[in-house]
Order: sequence, then C-alpha cells, then structure tokens
Amino acid sequence: MLSEIYPRLFRADIGATRGKGPLLWFSKNLIEPKTDRVHFFLIGEYLPWDDDYVILEAIGKGIAVGRLSFYKPEDVEIYRVNIGRDPKMKELQ
Repeated sequence: MLSEIYPRLFRADIGATRGKGPLLWFSKNLIEPKTDRVHFFLIGEYLPWDDDYVILEAIGKGIAVGRLSFYKPEDVEIYRVNIGRDPKMKELQ
C-alpha cells in the first residue's frame, strides 16, 4: 500500500476518519477543539498478500480488528508520534 494516497505507514501510527451526521455536528459545535475527525484507530500489521493494513479501532465496548481498505482514503488522516532519534526507527526507514 505504498502509494500517493497513503505515506509509508508504521505499526502504531494513528488514523482518524471524518465523521458524518449527528457525531459530526456534535464535534464541530459542542466539543473543543473543533474537528471533523470522530473515529480513531491504530495501524497494525501490513498484509502484503492483500496490500492492506490491519487496524485496531476504538468502539464502544473496547476494540475491533478491521482493515484500512474499509475506509475511503479521502476520509482518513494519518498521524505519527515524533519519537526523535530512536535507533530502532532508523532500521525501519
């Protein structure tokens, strides 16, 4: 899944999807800071045979295991924690 749509993804990158309906209205009008992102997940293992990533999604009763390809790329933003000069990250890049 190395493409123009997604950057190179690492395990534990954070993804967020755009909300719809009442959740979007609440997040834009009643919550600070204002955002259109209402659903979050962690990137898990890369599946080369499907060219997809496993994701761990936050749901009401805990977590669910899903696939990144379930979401439209234009609705997903990827965030990465800056871990500085960790030697383990140099091996991955």
